[in-house]
Amino acid sequence: KKSDSVTLEPSQQEQELGALLGDMLIEFRQMFSARVMVRSYLDRAESLGLKDFWLSLPGQELFLKKVIQDPVCEEFPLSPVYVGSVLRFFLAALTAAGSAMNEEMMELFFEINNAAPTSDGVMRDVCHKTYGLSKEDKTDLLTIRMANQLDSVGLTTWEAGFFLAEYMVQNPEPFEGKTLLELGSGVGITGIVLAKKVKIQKLVMTDYTDQVIANLKQNVEINKVSDLVDVQELDWERPKLGGGDAEIVPDVIFVADCVYDPELIDALTKVLKHFLARKNTCAYVASTHRNPTTFQYFLDTLGKLGISYKDYTPQEPLHEKSCMQWKYDTTGTIFLTYLYC
Repeated sequence: KKSDSVTLEPSQQEQELGALLGDMLIEFRQMFSARVMVRSYLDRAESLGLKDFWLSLPGQELFLKKVIQDPVCEEFPLSPVYVGSVLRFFLAALTAAGSAMNEEMMELFFEINNAAPTSDGVMRDVCHKTYGLSKEDKTDLLTIRMANQLDSVGLTTWEAGFFLAEYMVQNPEPFEGKTLLELGSGVGITGIVLAKKVKIQKLVMTDYTDQVIANLKQNVEINKVSDLVDVQELDWERPKLGGGDAEIVPDVIFVADCVYDPELIDALTKVLKHFLARKNTCAYVASTHRNPTTFQYFLDTLGKLGISYKDYTPQEPLHEKSCMQWKYDTTGTIFLTYLYC
């Protein structure tokens, strides 16, 4: 006997809204501006004739399930403050439209607002961002654990890190089969993308403070690249890698967004000189152009140390042909400098 239950196919509106919310999810996982995101997607829904359905109870439930309760974000939580902001702006749209409100969504909003701040014992206010690394494979993801507030420059993301990751993926030949060293790895975006997307031999990711090193190790574990990546503390004033007498010798060094403080440039250039002294070793330095004087001081110091350099900044914007599904500020100028001795 056939079952009396019938599985209904999703309506066309449900399918179209589901596709729109799939796009929104990409930005939600990256904690893109809550106000801008909610407003822009409501505008898009209106242009597609979907806004009334989205603001209906069935549409709200779809939004809750596909975006707010995304399984990836439940495993690797976003900032509760951010999720609360997204809900607040969406609930404001419901109020303005005079729409009935989904009770589960309301309960979640009040739960987030009433929650006390917590700490995981490593750093205050931990959260995660998740980025898509392929437009075709939705499961090809990069998840980064970071500080919810800017407690340290090494516990957040920086534009030059995304830029350098895109360059390496689009130009993999200089890095394939090589042993690589990253200076100032921070949360690890550039190096982890390299390990996931380019066929490297080995990568040593380095930073200095205990908090940043502990967090970096967790990001390597989260993204399952421990077989290729080693995380080490590196003091730029006394640079040495590896235990005992067996120092690791890199073929290629790379650095993202470390040319920002004139007081750090002497130490940065000296550690670059140390590793570039090996025959056939080269370096790639991606730098956001914040202060022309600081960047020129970096170049001048390289010259004084006998380090040659070339401008490798791509003529065409990398993000326009990137396979990455991430958003970062592309309005600023980022230089890519190739170094060798």
